[in-house]
Amino acid sequence: MFRQSPLFASCDDLQIESCLKALDHSIKSYKKNETIFMEGAKIEQIGLVLKGTVRIESVDYEGAVHLYTVVEPSFCFGETYAFLGKKLKVSAIANTDCFIFLFSIKNLPPCILENLLRIALLKNEILSERIEHASKKTIRKKVLSYLSAQKKEGWFTIPFNREQMASYLNVERSALSKELGKMKKEGLINFHRNRFCLLKKKIQN
Repeated sequence: MFRQSPLFASCDDLQIESCLKALDHSIKSYKKNETIFMEGAKIEQIGLVLKGTVRIESVDYEGAVHLYTVVEPSFCFGETYAFLGKKLKVSAIANTDCFIFLFSIKNLPPCILENLLRIALLKNEILSERIEHASKKTIRKKVLSYLSAQKKEGWFTIPFNREQMASYLNVERSALSKELGKMKKEGLINFHRNRFCLLKKKIQN
């Protein structure tokens, strides 16, 4: 798992072992929907998903939940707020039962600091992609923009359930479900729960 993580990019096994010894860390398990980092709190740790997934979300003044992303295994979360020392504007919630590698930002090895910078730049790109998807004028265009960006052949799995997908694309869940049904009937896509398949020939026509 550690070798696959961008946190240890360009590190060999000996370097990873050395980094792990240097890091002040712990491994914790969380049940589905359990809070890892709470919105409004200050943190001095970064999380690395070992198993399961973590969703990053916020709740507005009306109580509506806004989903920003789902963090997959081998990826980090919380690094920006940990370094800035500012209160979290989002919460990190266990999207499934998961195991998290939590490590302090104090005394980080140079290779980890360098990789965290790369991770921050990558997250800016991911945020830009989400803005691009959500800014499309119709639900259909939002869906096709997001699914096409997965760049996978045949069937693939997305990390969202239907409610989360609607939140990510900034649309109503019922409207999204209705549009997905239309797109399936028209032969543009096929899907079952959170597994999708783009029917490229139909889309190109």
